[in-house]
Amino acid sequence: MPAAQAQWIAGLDELFGGATRCVDDLHNAMTGEQARDIAAVFQTLSHPARLHLVALLRTAPEGQASAAELAMRAGWSRSTVHRHLRALTAAGLVHRSASGAQTCYRVDAARLESVLALLGALAAISR
Repeated sequence: MPAAQAQWIAGLDELFGGATRCVDDLHNAMTGEQARDIAAVFQTLSHPARLHLVALLRTAPEGQASAAELAMRAGWSRSTVHRHLRALTAAGLVHRSASGAQTCYRVDAARLESVLALLGALAAISR
């Protein structure tokens, strides 16, 4: 950590009575790349419709569904569902696969769990 940053953190620590001691832990808990990745996931999931789609996919029979099935279950147009599925796919949270004449979508559970594990690690720091 650069000296100026360490001095600034020390000043905050003194001002807030030690409440910032976890900054070093947080700095070492994840890389900048991991932080950007998690931020992108949160940005994607910040839309309620996308959270709803993830929940629908996680509870779908066999853990997957077509856009038409999702549109019917959510009560939305297919274009709305497709728009949000594109964002979820771009963030790596959902994968698509061809199943006959239709495309099915499935949540990437490992990706979701890795993001949650990093958050859990952050929550556990300096407890």
